[in-house]
Amino acid sequence: MWRALPRSLVGRLVLAAGIWIVVSLVAAGVLLDAALSDRVDYDVRRDAEARLGALIGATSVGADGKPILQRPHGDIRYQEARSGVYWQIHFPDGDTLRSRSLGNETLPAAPNPDPLQIEGPDEQQLVVMTRTLLLPGAQTPFTFSVAVDRTEIEEYASRFAGSVSAALALLGVGLLVAVVVQIRIGLRPLAAVGRALAQVRAGQAAEIPGNYPGELQPLVDEINQLVRHNATVMERARTHVGNLAHALKTPISVLAARASIDKGALADVVRTQTTIMSKHVEHHLARASMAGPEGGVYRRTPVGDVIGDLARTLAQIHARRDIEIDVDVTDQVLFRGERQDLEEMVGNLMDNACKWAGSRVRVTAKSDGGRLLLVVEDDGPGMPEAFHGEAFQRGRRLDESVPGSGHGLAIVRDLTQLYGGRVTLGRSHLGGLAATLDLPAPAEAAV
Repeated sequence: MWRALPRSLVGRLVLAAGIWIVVSLVAAGVLLDAALSDRVDYDVRRDAEARLGALIGATSVGADGKPILQRPHGDIRYQEARSGVYWQIHFPDGDTLRSRSLGNETLPAAPNPDPLQIEGPDEQQLVVMTRTLLLPGAQTPFTFSVAVDRTEIEEYASRFAGSVSAALALLGVGLLVAVVVQIRIGLRPLAAVGRALAQVRAGQAAEIPGNYPGELQPLVDEINQLVRHNATVMERARTHVGNLAHALKTPISVLAARASIDKGALADVVRTQTTIMSKHVEHHLARASMAGPEGGVYRRTPVGDVIGDLARTLAQIHARRDIEIDVDVTDQVLFRGERQDLEEMVGNLMDNACKWAGSRVRVTAKSDGGRLLLVVEDDGPGMPEAFHGEAFQRGRRLDESVPGSGHGLAIVRDLTQLYGGRVTLGRSHLGGLAATLDLPAPAEAAV
């Protein structure tokens, strides 16, 4: 049943309100129609009774013992053929006196305390009232009958019912519009919370600011508390990893120093294993410095500032080799993450490019569809494609002639994966190696 409901909360509320409004208005329409029908019956009966009373009041008995009208009826329709109002006086001998509107037709003369409904001239629906009375001076009673056509009043009632139905339909549409507006206004603070939370996640705010209605404020407070708690937990975890790695460095250094003095197979094993352990410690120290997306909350880091700082630093480090570092990054390009993480990733790639470059390194960055595409190229000897996957292995050095630990590309790969991105190697247009970073960028970053 729940699958059939709209996914939107507004849609569900509007649907529920719409069903209730339709049911209520239909019920009101049915009740009004029943009340109107009863009113039609009542009005027709009252009209027939009034006409019957007027007919009896205007009738007297003549010298011959037959009824005569002392005065004409005031309703001119009695004079018009088939006008819809008729009267008739039935004598005991079978003779009748009737209105001109009745023509040659006759009305039922049998006494009946309740109104009769019969079909009259031109298929008129007649309501007939009949009463038998003994008038003063008469020897026998006479039967008085009056008939009223209910078609006209029913047509009026039908037109009125149509107007009521249109009014109810218009009322229903108005109520639905009012419900939609009310729900939109009522849920506006919830939408504001969603936008504020998106700003927190995008790094535009540290927490959800502002005051909200009493029903939402506890939720906002809990979300802010959760964001602060996640940041604290992440920072504490990084601190513990760093402390543990630092704590292991000293005993490993002691073991390595002692093994370098001693000779023998055991010393060789200790030297080998301490070297491996040192590489792991260095790797995890580097991982401990990675900020990453704290609980899904991101910062907005200008890419141009980071690359500019790195370019100036690496130019000084490799000053004796006279490496030219070209940077092509606009100020509008942003990275959706921590500055220190971007520095770690780009710094490793730029440092590798400077180590292997002949004379030139080029760094370009642009935003494309919510992604940051950053390319670091050099004009060095490059790397065979068969070794691209192997280059990302932790501690793997494909050429020992250039200083390094073999952890740089592994750290870059781990960080890009942490942010939901990827790093790839390829051939540079400068002739050497091209390393491409595909990372998240804020949606509003300029391309």
